[in-house]
Amino acid sequence: MGCLDVRPAWELLYRSGLSAAIGRGYAGLGAVFAFHRVVPDVSVHLNGELYVSAGFLEAWLASLHRAGVEVVSMDDAVERIRDPGPRPSGRRFVVVAFDDGYADNLTHALPILERFDAPFTVYVTTDVVEGSGYLWWLGLERLIRGNDTVDVAPMGRAFPTATFEGKRRALSQVTDWVAADMGRRAPLLRRVFDRYGVSMGAAAEDAGLSREQLRALGRHPLATIGGHTTSHPELTSLS
Repeated sequence: MGCLDVRPAWELLYRSGLSAAIGRGYAGLGAVFAFHRVVPDVSVHLNGELYVSAGFLEAWLASLHRAGVEVVSMDDAVERIRDPGPRPSGRRFVVVAFDDGYADNLTHALPILERFDAPFTVYVTTDVVEGSGYLWWLGLERLIRGNDTVDVAPMGRAFPTATFEGKRRALSQVTDWVAADMGRRAPLLRRVFDRYGVSMGAAAEDAGLSREQLRALGRHPLATIGGHTTSHPELTSLS
């Protein structure tokens, strides 16, 4: 994954008033906000890096609307970068993007984006939609959710995961361990998944867009579909 959980930082900036001060200093610039999954209630999910709540997304878009910040498509943003001259509206702008290709981008995010007439881009990992490949972060969450104890032999550790907090701690610690050397350590989890009977295909199928859902998104006038690699490798580890 290699992503930082910036949701608490956004909330701190908003509540403290610092976002307004920063905005005054950088007025006229655009920004890209990348999300992953949008769910009704973040608190019931183990991996805080992947999720924002539907309520947060709606409040954030409402705050942009009140501040007069435009939500524009990625294509429009590229044109603004190419031609940085005065825009007819003279307004600041943001781009909304979602990585990987999760089904909740359609079921939970899209209705909110429609209410604000907000264009967005979904960058799709082919293996998420195909239900194939090695999407270790999905498998890890599935593994920990389904067991009261998890032995991660490559780490030399066993984790008590009978409680929700225990599951959350275990997921965080294993994820941090993998992230420290992702190219080498992520494949080591295969043995753990095999031992516990965790199916990578089932994990991707449960979380990802189906082909039909992806087609539905592709037909939507607010949506743009982009590529997010075939198998979601760690790019810095590739030749």
